[in-house]
Amino acid sequence: MIKPTESEAASNLDKPAANQTVQKLETQVSVLMKDESWLEMREKVNLAVRSGLLPATLDYAKAIIIAAYGKELGLTPIISLKEIYVVDGKASMSSALMKGCVHERLPKALFKVTESNSEKCVIVTKRDKDDPNEPMATWTFTIEEAKVFYSGSKGIKDNWRKFPADMLRARCISRASRGEFSDVFLGAIYDHEELEDMRDTAAKRTKGEVQLNKFNEEMKFLAKGSQNVVEK
Repeated sequence: MIKPTESEAASNLDKPAANQTVQKLETQVSVLMKDESWLEMREKVNLAVRSGLLPATLDYAKAIIIAAYGKELGLTPIISLKEIYVVDGKASMSSALMKGCVHERLPKALFKVTESNSEKCVIVTKRDKDDPNEPMATWTFTIEEAKVFYSGSKGIKDNWRKFPADMLRARCISRASRGEFSDVFLGAIYDHEELEDMRDTAAKRTKGEVQLNKFNEEMKFLAKGSQNVVEK
């Protein structure tokens, strides 16, 4: 390793930290640009975006990030762009792909649906099904939980009423993936419909809180007006 001279070291100390950060990023980018797999991925993503077959909201910058994330999971760019979604900054994918990724990355893992109906879904997991000393984990998602988390003003949403078993299975797979296999996905992972339901629920709660605060302010105003009338 060649050590910098005293003058070079002094010069580096004089450089702003921001410039040094830019230099590091430029180095990392130059390395990526020489990576044939990275270049191939960029070409495929560019072609997919230009085809017009992707959602209008998915521009090249977003598409390349999704493809890069999929690449870390061992997925091709086309599968990544088809199956991976980003909702409110959180990565999501179909529950079927989640289960497939686990089996692909951890061949010895146990990821088995033991019960699936319109009332609940039960899944058992182990990272190594051949290890007798590893405890088996059980994950459950019930229709009662769905009613609490995903109900609107008219009750549970249509997709839950029409396809309860499928929805419960998807949510249970998502829960087990986060709880047992989050390392496979480089962090927390969600089913895309799950994130959309969570966003809708949060929006309804926020709207309800705003309406409640407005009601309380009106009641305070009326109470204050009544007090003034009494004092007069």
